[in-house]
Parts: sequence; structure tokens; C-alpha cells
Amino acid sequence: NSRIAQYIYLPAGNYVLSGCSSNSSSGVGDLYVTRVSDSTVLARDYTNIADADRKFTLTEETRLYVAVRFSNVAFAQSATKTFYPQIEVGTSATTYEPYANVCPITGFSSIDVIRQGKNLCPYIEYGSLSQTTGEETSSSTTKRSGCIPVNAGSYIYFSHANSGSDTTIRIFRYKQDKTYIDNGTKGLYGGVGEYEVPANVGYIRFQTSGVNITETNMQVEFGRSATTYETYSPTTFTIPLGQTVYGGSLECVEGEGTITYDELVFDGSDDEPWVVNTSITGFRIDLDVEFGNYQEGLCNYIEVRTSTGTYGYTPTLRLGAGGTSKNRIYFYHISDNISGVSDVETWRTYLSNNHLQIVYKSSTPTSLSVSGANIPTLSGTNNIYTDCGDIQSLEYFNDKADDIASMFRLMTRS
Repeated sequence: NSRIAQYIYLPAGNYVLSGCSSNSSSGVGDLYVTRVSDSTVLARDYTNIADADRKFTLTEETRLYVAVRFSNVAFAQSATKTFYPQIEVGTSATTYEPYANVCPITGFSSIDVIRQGKNLCPYIEYGSLSQTTGEETSSSTTKRSGCIPVNAGSYIYFSHANSGSDTTIRIFRYKQDKTYIDNGTKGLYGGVGEYEVPANVGYIRFQTSGVNITETNMQVEFGRSATTYETYSPTTFTIPLGQTVYGGSLECVEGEGTITYDELVFDGSDDEPWVVNTSITGFRIDLDVEFGNYQEGLCNYIEVRTSTGTYGYTPTLRLGAGGTSKNRIYFYHISDNISGVSDVETWRTYLSNNHLQIVYKSSTPTSLSVSGANIPTLSGTNNIYTDCGDIQSLEYFNDKADDIASMFRLMTRS
């Protein structure tokens, strides 16, 4: 007595569900958001439900499904019920908008390596941040910070020398690629205190009501307590990669690396030999492609699965073996048609307006050789990171320390 609308993945954040039929009620046309891993219902929506029941919070990236559920009584009713399910970031539902999620997968053509001291706050200026989009807006009564790099699961401590007791800090969260997630529900009243960074967060910014706070009296640092103020002191150098890289590793000093992910893009052109496969119940289109053996894949708007499983929902892509020296992309479309797709030609038309991008992990990685650079360090605390992912290891070369020690030994011999 239920109908699953869609399986989706959402990052950590606050969300609200809306879109129930105007004549729905509990058990007679409910909308549900359910966590797949343990079948926990996270939110519901029906006419006159309490507003709090529509809201839910995720602490990590989670696979969910949205369903419309009816009781047996509902099936006997003649009244038509129309649903417009919508999940959006935030705590307040807005007017329904059709789903549009053709979102390119971003790679990197260069890597910025940034070394900075203890203080992570780059600047503070007049202005505000939109709680809906995270973008900058104008304001003469509030201030905002620049982007602050953070590590998921770490603690950040805010402290400042401004004595104003009305100072409040609101924290805005962004992914590693600086895509906006949401603004945290926690406000640091007084503008001082610790903040635990949630999963999937790569950067934060903050907005404050304390107009006397500046980068000369504000310190943001890793840890759970304040230490002596230090000036923000960064050094950045860029390593050009010469191509777009979607995944891999790089040794920064020598510039030697490995590319582990590759990309395929399909735009519906005539030279893409898609064929309808009639060997299964339902609708499936296949394409043999010449690409390295993959281990896993990601698509810009369709779920990718690397095992056959059950394809009872739509749409789904699967990467699989396709013959001698080839692999195959399977487009499964069993339950419903997407944009009227029912044959190869309508599939081509659909792709011409919604380019299909697949980034896959190859089992035959390629090497990368670029010009590297040393990372100059400071005396004291050094925070070193890149704009494209975590640094896996650091090696400290203490040549200068050895030189100083040798000089000292020579001096003391006399």
C-alpha cells in the first residue's frame, strides 16, 4: 500500500519535506522520508500535520527514499489525490519547484596548496550571507568572514578581543568544492566557543552581529580552547595539472602522481551506438564502450550501480562487462519513462538536453608528472591543506635545524 517515488542521497544538514495532497490525512495519503539502512521514518507530511514532523536532520551522507503511503480505506475513496514531493535545505518549506538535478561532476585542473599559521580566519568584512544559498549579500549592520578550511569531525574554537556581549556568530557550511550545504543551527552567543565540524564539510564561513570584530582581534583555530592571538599568515602555491583530474594522488614536492578516475560524456550524438535490449522485462538500453576496466562509478544525475541487483525503480545505470576488450553501460528504465524515453531516438533527444557524465574508477591508473614545489613552514603552528582533498601525509625536512645545531656545536668547542 505504498509507492516509492525515488531513492536519493543527501549530505549532512537540515531538511524539510513538503508536497502532500491538499485532501490527505494520517494514513490516507501520507508522504514519508525513510532512511534505507534501517527503515527509520525521518519525516512525514499530510494535511495539518505538526510542522516539526516535516523537518529532519542528517549527521552524515545518507541514502533515503520518498514514498506515498495509503491505507486500504484510501484505495476505496474516489477522491483524486495529487502529490508534489519536495525536500529542500533549511527548516521552512517553500513553493514547489520541479526537480532539476543535472549537476556536472567537477574535477581539478590545478591544485592549490595552502600553508597558514594557527589563525584560520582570512578576513572579516561588512556584509551578510544568504541562509538559502550561502552567497554573499550586502549589509551595513553585520559582518562575514572569508572561507575557512576545516576537517570533518574536528573541533574549531572561536575567540576574540571584542567586549561586546551582544555578539553572535552563525556558521555557514560548505562542501570541499565550496558548494553550499546549510547554515548551522548552533549560534555562538558572545562570539566565543567551540564548534564540532560535521561530516562532508570542507569549509565554513561565519556571519556575526559584532561589528567591532575584525581580523585583528578574531581568532579561529583548531582545538577546544582559546590560545594566544596570532595574525593570519598564509602562503599559497599552485600546481598546474595540465588536464582535468577527477581523482588520484600527487606527491607535491616531486610532482609525481597517479590518475585513478576517468570521465565519459554522452550527448546523444549519432556515433553513440545505443541499442535496446529486449532480453529483460522492462526497458533497457545498452552501449558498448572502449574504456579501462572500472571498479566503481558516479553519474551527474542517474544512480550508478556496479552489480545487477534489482532494478525496480528508475532511472539506473550499471557498468558491466560487455565483451572482448570492451565494457558496457546499461541504462535501466523499468517502472516509468523519464521525459517520455521509450526507444533509442527519444533517449538520444533526452541526452542532447541532459548530457550524461560518468566518472569511473579505473583498474588501470595512469601516471602524472608535473612541476612540484616545497611548502615553506612557519615557526610554531602550521596548518597545511589543499583545495581538492585531504593531505594524506607530510614529511618534514629539518636541514636548517641541523645547520643551526652544527653551528652551535662548533661554537661550544672553543
